[in-house]
Amino acid sequence: MKQNANSLRLTIQYILANHCMPTLFHWKPSNLVNVDRIYFNDEKLFFMILSKELERFSCRYFIVYKDEGSILLLIYYYDLLKEIIGKKDVENILKSYGYGINHRSILKGIEGEGELDSVFCCLEHLRMRYANYRKTRDGFPHEIGLILGYPIEDVKDFIKYKGKKYLCNGFWKVYHEPDKAKQLFSAFQNLRELALRNVLSGNGLEFFDF
Repeated sequence: MKQNANSLRLTIQYILANHCMPTLFHWKPSNLVNVDRIYFNDEKLFFMILSKELERFSCRYFIVYKDEGSILLLIYYYDLLKEIIGKKDVENILKSYGYGINHRSILKGIEGEGELDSVFCCLEHLRMRYANYRKTRDGFPHEIGLILGYPIEDVKDFIKYKGKKYLCNGFWKVYHEPDKAKQLFSAFQNLRELALRNVLSGNGLEFFDF
């Protein structure tokens, strides 16, 4: 049975409110969200409505991985993501995992592609690394923390200590400046709660307008 577009729109708004508001508000470059296929039965309609919802916030989506059960999406704000991955210290870490090395081979043969796009190439490489992880169950791409806008020192120490020895844990595991991180986590949580209240009350995400 074909899914009602209005019902699906409310579902998408709930997903965005619950998982992606810091990105929609341009506080961070991206959020990762795994969408179970039980929430939609028309993939084309799902992505059409999702695109329209994201357009209001000047954001986009990228399919990191999908299978029969779910779709792993990166919701991102292009300008901020491009700025972050262009920072020298971030770029150096990403290069150590193969990012930026095969740009031309990634874009070769893709119709309409002109200049090499650092964001596109970065996300394509992430997709390949994550697909390899799902296939082998080895080598999770922890550098994704940089793409998600986590502090670089926290990402480096998370990798170094294999997720242990952190000072506090919230939207990510914190190894440096825990008080600053806790304030940020609180702001993220308040924004989430505000967005969820608006969606559940039937007002959607219209409380915020760019």
